[in-house]
Order: sequence, then C-alpha cells, then structure tokens
Amino acid sequence: MKKIVVYVVLLSVVLVFSGCTTMKAPVKAKNLESEVNRLKRENEALTAQRDAYKNQTDQIKNQVQTLQSSLAYEKQKTMELESKLKSLSSELESFEEIALYEEKPTITSSDFTKKVQMALYTAGFDPGKIDGKMGQQTIQAIKKFQQDMGLKVDGIVGRETWDILQRYLETK
Repeated sequence: MKKIVVYVVLLSVVLVFSGCTTMKAPVKAKNLESEVNRLKRENEALTAQRDAYKNQTDQIKNQVQTLQSSLAYEKQKTMELESKLKSLSSELESFEEIALYEEKPTITSSDFTKKVQMALYTAGFDPGKIDGKMGQQTIQAIKKFQQDMGLKVDGIVGRETWDILQRYLETK
C-alpha cells in the first residue's frame, strides 16, 4: 500500500507541474480566449493594412499605364515630326540647289535706305533728301513712324518696321 500512496503522490505532483489539474483549467481557458481575440483583432488590422496597400498599388499601376500610354503617343508624334522635318529639309535642299542656279539680285545698303526713305516720304514722314544715306533726319522719321504705328521705337528698320513700310512702297 505504501507503493500505491507514493504513486498517487507522484502522479499528483506530475499533474500539478504539467498544468493538467482541474483547478487551473478555467484560468488557462480564459487566457487562451483572450489571446485568440487579441490575435483576431491584430489579424483584422493587418488585413485592413494589406487592402489599403493593395489599393495604393492598383492606383500606382494605373498611373504607370497612363504614363506609358502618353509616352508611346509622344514617341509616335516625335517620329512623325522627325519624318516631316526630314522631308522638309530635303525639300529645302532642293530649293537651295535651284536658287544656286538662279541669278540673285543684289541690293546694296544705299538701295535699301533709298527704299526706306521713299516709303517714309509716301507715308507722310519727312526723311529729308532721298539719297540712300541713313542720316539723322531719316532716323528721326523712322522713330516717328515706329511711334505712330505702335512699334518698338529704336530707329532701326527691323522686320516689323519694314513689313509696314513696304505697304507704302506698293501704294506709290
């Protein structure tokens, strides 16, 4: 009988240390339930984060696709423009070759100045003597003309000033 008592005591000790006693079971079950609930909440939070990242990734993929489409369109337009440029360059070269064989009229600066003076005179601005010399009176007439026409007043017959002055040569 002593042996039986020793076995029962030993078995009780083993059960106490292994946690298999019925006194601690409700406490462990409560702790396990609490831990399971905590892990469920954590899982839900991680799932929400994953879904948010997935949405952001989808948005970025859409933006990349849009940019790739735009880039492809721009590349196509660039190729078309380069082709047109090449065609126009070839056409210009052929015109230059033709122009080499044609006689080019030469115009001297005094001829140009005379034309400016005549146009100014026709327009009602006194350039002084029409002699092909760019004197002070001609420069003052150019400035007055530019001022009245709403142009930049600098006394220089540039493209804009000349374009308007030519009209007065044609009306003569």
